[in-house]
Amino acid sequence: MKKITILFSSLFSIFALHAQSLEQGVQQMNYERYQSAETTFHLVLQQDPNNGTAWYSLVKDYLAENEPNKAQDTIQLVSADVKNDPWYKVAYGNLLLHQGKKDDAANYFNDALKSTKEKNAGILAAVADAQINAEQGDANYAVDLLNKAIKRDKKNAALYTLLGDAYLKMSNGSEAFKAFQQATQVDDKYAPAFHKLGKIFLSQKNPEMYLEYFKKAIAADPNYAPSLYSLYAYEFNRDPAKAMEYYRDYMAKSDASIKNEYDLADLYFTNKKYSEAIQKADAIVKSEGEKVQPRLYKLISYSYAEQKDSATAFDYMQQYFAKAADSDMVAKDFLLMGDLYANGKHDDSLAFNYFD
Repeated sequence: MKKITILFSSLFSIFALHAQSLEQGVQQMNYERYQSAETTFHLVLQQDPNNGTAWYSLVKDYLAENEPNKAQDTIQLVSADVKNDPWYKVAYGNLLLHQGKKDDAANYFNDALKSTKEKNAGILAAVADAQINAEQGDANYAVDLLNKAIKRDKKNAALYTLLGDAYLKMSNGSEAFKAFQQATQVDDKYAPAFHKLGKIFLSQKNPEMYLEYFKKAIAADPNYAPSLYSLYAYEFNRDPAKAMEYYRDYMAKSDASIKNEYDLADLYFTNKKYSEAIQKADAIVKSEGEKVQPRLYKLISYSYAEQKDSATAFDYMQQYFAKAADSDMVAKDFLLMGDLYANGKHDDSLAFNYFD
């Protein structure tokens, strides 16, 4: 009897771990922490290769990262035992719809809906989500599916938020606003709904309203990184010090990426921390090699120029002009290069060319 008790305790712990890990992965996707979510779903599948929900979530995560090839490779790894799972069918349909294969995708979606008798709110929402996020998806169909899902799960803020996304895809801002508002009424801690409301007003260039909603998102969930990024972007040119505060918080609550490193270099420069800007930009140049964005050479040059080191500024500006596309250059770049030619031990006649 004792052995049976221990066995059931162990099984309960494993199931709890799966549920917790899946929930954690979904939360990470909500936070747009796609790399972390990918790791979480892989962990679940290592422990339970027949977990259809985890396969679906991993494919969805890759598509959110714009990695359709990884999604394709992933779906090929599914065992025969999983292929009857409705979550697998939605995952495959999602991939096919992103590939523009609407009819094939519809067959998988219909099989998933039929096998659950259109009574599973999660499956209904997953098919709707695929319709919303795929370029060739049908937003009207998504609205229909989500209304069915909401009838079965009226207290789920994520469903109302998806409904708002569907209306946005239809360019129906007023209905989207109502859906997002309803999501916040159902759950006043669901940050994505507040963030979506903020984005509506951002598209209308109404800072008073979009700042209010981005801040409400952070108040609802301090770990919600997308709103932190939006607040950083707003403050970038207005209050660089405040932008730095928001960005530090954002970096602590988002996945590490090379984009973050570029942003941080820009922030150092905007905050007139030129030594830090040079150090960060140099580190990126060394790590990125030939893939580095040429604008970093300009950032380094401008930083040295601010430190009155014209010789080093000249060297980096030369590299920028050699590597950057003409369409990326602005008048101030030519002005700086002209000044560096005029003030340094260079051919003065070339300075006139840049001024001209």
